[in-house]
Amino acid sequence: MLGGSSSKGTAVAPVPKKQLTAKEKRTPAGKFAVRLQLLLDERGWESADFARKLGVDPPAVRRWLRADGLPGSLELAIRIGKALDVPGHPFPDWRQAFPENL
Repeated sequence: MLGGSSSKGTAVAPVPKKQLTAKEKRTPAGKFAVRLQLLLDERGWESADFARKLGVDPPAVRRWLRADGLPGSLELAIRIGKALDVPGHPFPDWRQAFPENL
C-alpha cells in the first residue's frame, strides 16, 4: 500500500506538502499554515488524523496547510487550539482572521 490504509482497508496515496512562497508565508493564511504544520509535525500527526480529532473533513485541513483558507469560525479556531493542547493560543495572528468576533 502506498501511504498506509484507511479504516476501510483501501490504499491511501500520500498527500504531498505544498511549499509556500515567502509571500504566502506572510499572509494570515500562510502564517496559520506554517504554524499548524509545525504543530502537527511535532506531534507526528497526519492531516487526516487531525481532521478526525476535530470532526472536520480532511480536505479542510489540507486547504489550511496549503494556505488556501482559514478555519471558517472563531469556534473552530478555538477547537483547533484545544485539540493541539498548546499553552496559550497556538496561532498568534488568529485575531486577523476573526476581527469581528473579538
